[in-house]
Amino acid sequence: MPHQCCIDPARVAPSPIPGLPLQPKGTLRTFGCLVLLLALLLQAGCANLPTDYPRSTSTVLADTGDTRLGQAARRMLAGHPDTSGVHPLNRGTDAFLARLALTEAAEKSLDIQYYIWHGDTTGKVLLERVLRAADRSVRVRLLLDDIGTAAEDSHLLAIDSHPNIEVRLFNPVAARSTPLLGMMADFSRTNRRMHNKSFTADNQVMIVGGRNIGDEYFEARPDVAFADLDLLAIGPVVGEVSRQFDRYWNSPLAFPISASPRPCRVMRRSFRHLPGCGRSCSRRPRKTMPRHSSRRGWPSGWPRAAYPSATPRPAWRPTIR
Repeated sequence: MPHQCCIDPARVAPSPIPGLPLQPKGTLRTFGCLVLLLALLLQAGCANLPTDYPRSTSTVLADTGDTRLGQAARRMLAGHPDTSGVHPLNRGTDAFLARLALTEAAEKSLDIQYYIWHGDTTGKVLLERVLRAADRSVRVRLLLDDIGTAAEDSHLLAIDSHPNIEVRLFNPVAARSTPLLGMMADFSRTNRRMHNKSFTADNQVMIVGGRNIGDEYFEARPDVAFADLDLLAIGPVVGEVSRQFDRYWNSPLAFPISASPRPCRVMRRSFRHLPGCGRSCSRRPRKTMPRHSSRRGWPSGWPRAAYPSATPRPAWRPTIR
């Protein structure tokens, strides 16, 4: 007897379109999901970045020669005119301690630019030190890539609420509630990211290199350790890095997080008691220079350094009112 295929009536739903054959329920669910996804993509594609907000232009602070970092840099540069002093930070622990030391030594300004800033232990500890610097009246400009950092707007707004801190996002996704769909809907623009990484204190000492901010970059995870290199530098090259920071900071692609329409729901005190940070947030860094710096001499080289950088050129030019 030939095999007959029987369809269970319980698994068949009426056709949504008259004249079409009956459809299994699984097919209807797939069809419904596709319609929902298409609707979400259309909604994300219709989202626009804000244009009716005040834009302020700021530049690097130049009068920082009398700071502690400025005086120390001047003494070390005295015998090396027109050159920059550099010291490699090979180990992740040294690179992290150097950032903590610069944050605590800063007296007038911190210009910080990163593609990734994780909310893990090292990210929280460094953020806590940045907040302490702002409490000492240090001006903090924090420029983060929107896709790379992927922090919640409410957290960034909480940081930005400090009177001495301003947070800007580079080339943000317009659909803030559905960033992945927003990126897909506007891929030609949102695919342009900012991979710059610099940490400059008082326009006198800086750290540049391959490390973002996260445990895997600073040997703080037992399972993952990225092999990256940073340079701690003083001299004319610091001015070049500061100028490229200003170009990105004042670019039409850098949006203040305060222009976000979403309200701030996280109070700033939450960053004073960061979960997972423990007592390490109140600990002072053990050293103010990289490991073995006093024994080997710092800086370890005096090149005529130059900092190559690209001008942020958008694929689209927003209208700024």
